[in-house]
Amino acid sequence: MNDTDDIKCAVAGNPVEFAAWLFPASRRKGSKWHVGDVSGAPGESLAIDPDGQFAGHYRDWSSDERGDCIALVMAARGLDFVSATRLLRERYGIATPSRALAGCGEASGLRQ
Repeated sequence: MNDTDDIKCAVAGNPVEFAAWLFPASRRKGSKWHVGDVSGAPGESLAIDPDGQFAGHYRDWSSDERGDCIALVMAARGLDFVSATRLLRERYGIATPSRALAGCGEASGLRQ
């Protein structure tokens, strides 16, 4: 599993908490959580899926923007990808993955 998969799994494990944290004004209507837009304005245009394969994914029906939980945090908080993943890793207690170089070790002449 990679960094983004770990984050998506953490959000999928409790997408209701994710929606409430990101958008305190969001409300459940039918099977989804709704808010007006990525600014958190009141309304129902933006829907966040709370379960299933797309838990944590969103779609804004007024702008046709859509994406996963990381894209939603980027849009809502005005962050780049690295900053959004860092925020979500901190929120869910996910360690920064090690960035070991592929091909190191025996192939490069190093012995363990």
